[in-house]
Amino acid sequence: MKTRLDLCRFPLSLVILFLMACASSPPQFGEDPSALVLIEGVSYAPVALDRQAHFVSTESEAVVLEPGRYLVEVTGTPPLAVRTQAGDGKWSIDAVTGAHDESLQTAVAESIPGEPDDPHLVLFLPDGKTIDAVGTYSGVTERAARTRRSIRRRPVRRTSSTSVVRTYVASPFTVSVDRFSVEPAQPMAGQTLSVVMRVRASGSGTKSVPWRIKRGNVVLAQGTRANVQAGSSFTVSAHWNAVESNMSFHGFVDPNNTLNESQANRSNNSSSRVVKIFPDWAGVFDLTWAATKTAINAWRLQTGLRNIIINGPTALCMQACMTGPALRPNLQAALSGKVPDQIASRLARAISDAWAAWQSGVTVPSLPWYPAFTTYPGPQAPPMPNLPTPLASLVSTRIFELSPPQISSRLKGRLGSSADQPGANQAISLFATKFAHQFSMWSASAQVTLVMGRGPVPTYNPPHFPIGPVVGGTILPPSPSHLQSAPNFAAGVP
Repeated sequence: MKTRLDLCRFPLSLVILFLMACASSPPQFGEDPSALVLIEGVSYAPVALDRQAHFVSTESEAVVLEPGRYLVEVTGTPPLAVRTQAGDGKWSIDAVTGAHDESLQTAVAESIPGEPDDPHLVLFLPDGKTIDAVGTYSGVTERAARTRRSIRRRPVRRTSSTSVVRTYVASPFTVSVDRFSVEPAQPMAGQTLSVVMRVRASGSGTKSVPWRIKRGNVVLAQGTRANVQAGSSFTVSAHWNAVESNMSFHGFVDPNNTLNESQANRSNNSSSRVVKIFPDWAGVFDLTWAATKTAINAWRLQTGLRNIIINGPTALCMQACMTGPALRPNLQAALSGKVPDQIASRLARAISDAWAAWQSGVTVPSLPWYPAFTTYPGPQAPPMPNLPTPLASLVSTRIFELSPPQISSRLKGRLGSSADQPGANQAISLFATKFAHQFSMWSASAQVTLVMGRGPVPTYNPPHFPIGPVVGGTILPPSPSHLQSAPNFAAGVP
């Protein structure tokens, strides 16, 4: 029984071994050497090389194909995937697309000599497209700037003893804008912009190529690059000191068509970019800081106290105690011509509103300003100056208006979407922090002086009451300011 089972199995094992051997054997060319070969579901077009040829891989490495037969994968896009019949050699060869005008039923791969040292390994596709890899016979493999050509496959005659004769046709010299950019990508006013254009030449030959770069209708730079070889590229640039705007830039290669390109080939001879140039927010707020100091110093010389009631030595005011001009006019005047008008107006309003809010909350909280009015020897106390007092002692119920978060909030609210532009948020934060810190220091050192108090002494009745306190006293209007002796705001702070 065992013997019969072994005998039954033996033929089956031979069949399995035979099938494995067939599957592992390399594909063979049949009677038609151009017939497609199917390997693992992938179609390949056979091609024969009669001499050694050098190509460049997609990794910029040298590929040397020895004389013999190869298979080219049928694909509609570069690169060319080439393998040996046995599959022991596989390469991905750098290639470009082209066109042919022959009617084909299936893909065909051909080795076509071009110039004396320029072999072409070309895959011709039924849809009129070619995938063309350009190499050399000499072994020179620098092909980064290899001329891109269109190959035609034109049958001349076909007999039983001859192959199809094919003709190589070079494309005309053409140029295109390969890359056009404005750097930096998010420019700010005051920065130097670089407008960069890369020009690529295709086809065949060597020619001089004119170019031009414009900002709007203004030519920034132009010239002619001499001795440009087909397959090479060159880069030109122009520079411009940016101002805030939406600016268009245009790059042209061969603007007057001195190369006599067809209209179909000129669609890629120009390129444009529209760039939004943002304000230099750090610079804007440096100017705003200087303008703010100017405006506050002008305010300092015109401000004063009011509505103060004096009883004995004490001065008291709980609302509407301070008067002074708005900062806005002086802020805008200081920013005029330095910052765009719309931005200057919004910044001036935000800062002026914050200052006015603080000013509206200033109080005089029972300060002992007039010691002589405790027991004045007369029926009417004449005008006397107050005891000098730091401005910080005049507590404002709205001091929070000059805190960094509140100043930042006001500025962002006025600027709207502009506050989201590059650099704006950081500049706002730095300004608000500096403003609050400098105000705190300045208000502690700025002295409120020459608040001239006066008032009646109703209990004065000599000889029984030869002295008495001032009751219901008031102050004179400032002349010119109750802060005229104070130092300049943030003096020496850039």
